[in-house]
Amino acid sequence: MSAAYHRAAADETRIKPRAKADAFSGNRGKIAGTIRRGGPLAASSPVRDVPMASFKRFSAVLTGMGLFGALALPAVAANYQFMASPATGLNLMYRLDKLTGEIGACQYGLKEGTIGTTLCYRSGEGAGAQTPSEYALAASHHEGEAGIFRVDLRSGTMSICYLLNDAIVCTPPGK
Repeated sequence: MSAAYHRAAADETRIKPRAKADAFSGNRGKIAGTIRRGGPLAASSPVRDVPMASFKRFSAVLTGMGLFGALALPAVAANYQFMASPATGLNLMYRLDKLTGEIGACQYGLKEGTIGTTLCYRSGEGAGAQTPSEYALAASHHEGEAGIFRVDLRSGTMSICYLLNDAIVCTPPGK
């Protein structure tokens, strides 16, 4: 087949030309539906029109790769719940990892010559990571109670967790 035939077939796949001002280069008569390579700063380089259809295919490929990349990321994120101690005279804030059930706590402490400090307590006996599930904190609303309940929402078991010496400890789960 002749070169003229191939040129005519290629021209039919493009969107038909329409007069439109090119805001960057001041050129008139830019073909709508094409992307001009080179740009306004590349005046010395030859400018070539690229059919919009090939750009759309390239965009679709990049979008598909982006979606695939997002699906490949780990779906598990650290998700925490915070709850204040039910005791009215205590400034203790419990922290629960909702996936693992690990509990920690922090409180405000005075420190001379500063605005204060955050004192955090490690997870002690029974307060470390448990079997992965769906955990939540629940307060008893008892004014003198410093402990808090860790509840496994899937199995219905619960533990009572509280500050003992310099660590958060929890009772064995019960139902």
